[in-house]
Amino acid sequence: MMLLYTFFFIVLIISLTSAYFNPEIVLTPLSAVSILVSGGKIALKWYLAMVFLLFAFSFLTLNLASVFFERDDIVFGPKPRIEELLEEFALWLYSASFGNRFSRYLALAFTFNILAFILAFLIEASLVVLFLFSGISMLFILPFAAAAEEILKQVNLILISSRAEESIREGAFIGMLNGAWFFLIETAFTAIASYAVMPGIFLKVIKLRFYTTSFIHIATSLIFGAGIMSKSKGKALAAFVIATLMHLAFNLKVLGIW
Repeated sequence: MMLLYTFFFIVLIISLTSAYFNPEIVLTPLSAVSILVSGGKIALKWYLAMVFLLFAFSFLTLNLASVFFERDDIVFGPKPRIEELLEEFALWLYSASFGNRFSRYLALAFTFNILAFILAFLIEASLVVLFLFSGISMLFILPFAAAAEEILKQVNLILISSRAEESIREGAFIGMLNGAWFFLIETAFTAIASYAVMPGIFLKVIKLRFYTTSFIHIATSLIFGAGIMSKSKGKALAAFVIATLMHLAFNLKVLGIW
């Protein structure tokens, strides 16, 4: 339930922010409701987009509920912890019968990196608030932000690593997919935000991210993914430290600190 509340909280923030900077754009169903309640009108394309989003969200949640409901340990056993549910879900995606191995890897990476982005957004927003109101140096906050992103991007591999039989090479490949999906989701969010706030720089922001941020996300995820699937805690820790330092160095360079 906390994950669901978190999701709706982020949707609410996006809706209010976009309505403040550009009242005509409809990014979420909450934006549509706000416009209608205030007596405004919505174009047909936005109605259709909102209907599609609601149907897609309903379809996804109903399918997930049916998958978990069919498991005996969910119905008859003790209440599972959230990490157990996530592990079972990750293993189900990993071993699902649809498509080939590549499509399963894609589904695993995409699904978990939606969750990873939401959690990373909340953590980084909290760190920004801490920086603004506590006077703590940005140099103290940036390492935590980089470490959080690197861990969250690889949550699916961490969950399945003890029960999957993938090699280091396949771990590196799944790690790359995790980094690529996280980058695409983050870029989509950035694109929507920049279009709602400053439409004039929309394309420049997207191009800049593709030329710079894509590389760092994929490279660090490849390293950490390989370390996780090595099945060695020492190698996984070393890979995590290297990935975090690379990410931190990139952030420092972007901010002009280094």
